[in-house]
Amino acid sequence: MEDVYEQALRNTERLLPPKIQKFEDVWLLGEDEGMKSKKLEPNTMYILSNEVSLHGATAMLYPGLLQDIGKATRGSFFILPSSVHETILIRDNGEISAEEFQRMVMEVNRTKVSPDEVLSDEVYRYDYRERKLIMETDPAQTKEYIEQLAAVHERGDSMEEADSEELER
Repeated sequence: MEDVYEQALRNTERLLPPKIQKFEDVWLLGEDEGMKSKKLEPNTMYILSNEVSLHGATAMLYPGLLQDIGKATRGSFFILPSSVHETILIRDNGEISAEEFQRMVMEVNRTKVSPDEVLSDEVYRYDYRERKLIMETDPAQTKEYIEQLAAVHERGDSMEEADSEELER
């Protein structure tokens, strides 16, 4: 079983090489040819997928890729599951918490992503120094957020409106 897994991993990376694009190039300008070099800017958001942008979230499992990205951006970074087709990489500069990112991911998962293409509501972090992928959010807390989100959507509000109402109390 382990041999089959290793072979599948090698073949997937060979047949569907990773593609990394700046977030703003994809969302503001449309698809570009991708970034072929390892010259990544440290404080830029990136989208990680594969060359065909189909089930490309698996690219984060390619051996050594996350470490290469950490080296290129000179630091650790969050991995936001955008869909089964891609993940969003954001350098961990200490300004935004995993929980704040999670709220964004959950809102997008429920309003913009087809249910069959939702990857996860959890936020991950790649620790460049430790060479580890870590789930940064708590699944128990995620259940609470899901309940809050359902109530918010029943009222027709957005999470931002609900958060500001909560702060006013």
